[in-house]
Amino acid sequence: MSNAPSLRLHVTLNTKNVKIHGQSLFDVFANPVVFSDNTSIHYDGCSTFNQSGTKFTYVFENNISYM
Repeated sequence: MSNAPSLRLHVTLNTKNVKIHGQSLFDVFANPVVFSDNTSIHYDGCSTFNQSGTKFTYVFENNISYM
């Protein structure tokens, strides 16, 4: 598990009226966090959106969400 790769997830929201900050296509970048006993893994991730000149960044790190 210690060699777990970072991920780039391409997300497509298929419902016509469902968007995040006006976008239905976006990427989430995720980095692995391996537990010290090497038996479990979770991913911290982030994504950034631009809407009307304002930048919104969402981060999920250590099981906590930030905007």
